[in-house]
Amino acid sequence: METNISKKTLMNITAILHDTGKMKTIEQIEDRISFVGHEDESLSIADKFLDKLRFSTKDKKYIKALIKYHMAIHRISDMTDETLQREQLAKIYIELFEDYELLHDCIEFTKKDSFKDLARYELLQKIGKEFSKEPYLIKGKDVENFPDRIKGKLIKRMRFIQLSKKYNKEMLLKQIKSEANNILATEK
Repeated sequence: METNISKKTLMNITAILHDTGKMKTIEQIEDRISFVGHEDESLSIADKFLDKLRFSTKDKKYIKALIKYHMAIHRISDMTDETLQREQLAKIYIELFEDYELLHDCIEFTKKDSFKDLARYELLQKIGKEFSKEPYLIKGKDVENFPDRIKGKLIKRMRFIQLSKKYNKEMLLKQIKSEANNILATEK
């Protein structure tokens, strides 16, 4: 991602902004304090701040991605099931338009925000790197017999299955009709 500001500076700005929403989300649950949803509040605060200071669109996108995903990545790092980790990380990777560099930086930022075993984040980096090396197995020609309105969704869904479940092309082609039916069913 091209930017006029160094990544180190952008990460430092993110470090300042990423938990700003905690004051709006603080609540006591039994004997502990919780900040559920603080990342969404922090995003809202950061968006206004970054606009006011006229940050570039690219720099805002970068900072907001790190803020948005830091708690999800913390939760993924806590999982003990690598299959579930792959699935959750694949969702983020696809939401980031398969920008591996940005996913990598989101994980690095979250790792710096953690007091946990850092090896957990190294595993996430390894999985993300695997994602970046995986070519698309399902392409336009593979979905040409499906309605136009679902082709993009179907390719995206098959990409998610490919990455999260490590399916090969043959396995994906067996699954594609079922996934198309699922997409069509959600449209109703």
